[in-house]
Amino acid sequence: MARKLTALLLGVMLLLCGCGSPAGTSATGEETVELVGQPYDYDLTEYLELRDYTGIRYTPLGNSGRTVVEWGDTVTLELSLRIDGIEEPSTGIDTITVGDSGFLEGFDEGLVGHDINDTIVMELQFPEDYGNPDYAGRKVEVTAHILVLDLSKYRDMNESALWDIVVGESRVLQYPAEELAAYEQDYRELYEAFARQYQMTLEDYLQSFFQIGEEDLPARCRQEAEDAVKADMVLWAIWRDAGLTLTEEDLENCKQLWLRTYGYESEEEMPVGWDDESVAQSLQRMAVERKVKTLLLQSAEAQEG
Repeated sequence: MARKLTALLLGVMLLLCGCGSPAGTSATGEETVELVGQPYDYDLTEYLELRDYTGIRYTPLGNSGRTVVEWGDTVTLELSLRIDGIEEPSTGIDTITVGDSGFLEGFDEGLVGHDINDTIVMELQFPEDYGNPDYAGRKVEVTAHILVLDLSKYRDMNESALWDIVVGESRVLQYPAEELAAYEQDYRELYEAFARQYQMTLEDYLQSFFQIGEEDLPARCRQEAEDAVKADMVLWAIWRDAGLTLTEEDLENCKQLWLRTYGYESEEEMPVGWDDESVAQSLQRMAVERKVKTLLLQSAEAQEG
């Protein structure tokens, strides 16, 4: 999705993403953050029958506890290259996906099977048709020290699976009218904005991308709104029931994820700062979801597959 569309999506969908938790002190003694906004500031038990969210039995996806590199892993390496005929070695730190590094032939294979903190020395060679003629055909000794093995994708997969269980097996008793109507309007405005972005009429946009007519849009927006409101109520019901809080550290830990999610390479590219109300709400919502899903995973009971 183009950055303009992503920014638009951010603006449209932030209307209901805050929560009214006061500032104070967390269980670990850290100062907590006062969350912006007051969505669902009423007793959710009248609207939602929440599934028991602790101790869920599940079969884990992947092995997030391993320390040995496999194909497809994301690893951070400290590299040193000693190129034949060139006196000064080239050094640096890089993060790659094993099997898709785009480096010299034999490099990725040389990492597979090694452990975190291992140092691997490989004798490789630049191809004869290498883009830089100064290196073409030269032999190179590559020393790779494995610093980090990032298996967060497995954590994310397992957290998402548990989240789907809780949301899917919770039951809506009634939809809060105000929030449902607001989400319906948000979704309609989003479709209209996408149509303008593609320089199409709303009817043509809906037909081209979703094979529906404009008369079908209200029902589609209603279903999407119901799904969103249900997920929201589950999120905040768990948050309140578990007595969770946010700290500045929680927000800091989510900033890079926020930047990637909304298509920015750095803070300098942001049109507004972190103190902008919409951005603050969005970042807080991301951190809240992170803590709730972490709670689900930490309390779940992994079973053998």
